[in-house]
Amino acid sequence: GHGLFECSCRSGFSGPFCEAFTCKSDSVCHGRGQCILDDDHTYRGHCNCFHGYSGRDCYYDTCGRENITRNNTYLCFGGGECTVLSGTPPRLGQIFGCRCRPGFTGEACDSFICAGNRDCANDGTCDENTGLCTCKHSSFAGSDCGIANCGYWGRDEASLCSGHGKCIKTLESRCLCDDNYTGKNCSSSLCTSGGEC
Repeated sequence: GHGLFECSCRSGFSGPFCEAFTCKSDSVCHGRGQCILDDDHTYRGHCNCFHGYSGRDCYYDTCGRENITRNNTYLCFGGGECTVLSGTPPRLGQIFGCRCRPGFTGEACDSFICAGNRDCANDGTCDENTGLCTCKHSSFAGSDCGIANCGYWGRDEASLCSGHGKCIKTLESRCLCDDNYTGKNCSSSLCTSGGEC
């Protein structure tokens, strides 16, 4: 037989594939925007996102950078943190920017050059010739050894994506799970009660 699956939607989303969205209060906008009710007050409202956030429910942090020519947004890379550069709390018209971790530079924290071992995470060592870190533990990767490799929950433990997926290494490692598996390291089977999928 075939298993039945159901989408679990974030607040404000509904429908079989979470394709419909409406807000009834600002809380649905995650504190990153305001819920604007439609003119007929039928609660088909939409979120008006504060600068630096996007998505129908303002869920995505764009850190205020938008590339109009490519119609996409930029985030803070390298573990950088998006922060308000002018005033608090967030509101329309504020300026946002990335606060970079040690060794990372650039508007989006997308460049890395280590100046010493202190810039390398998880016991990595700085190669001053290349400006990159050499990772000591196989469970970490990235230019500063700050990205946990797929499927690892701690240093050198756990199998890669639980044997049910493939590791995709981009700016952040993540598991691309095989059919019928889900979870951060593909360890959860979508087939329930021992049934076949």
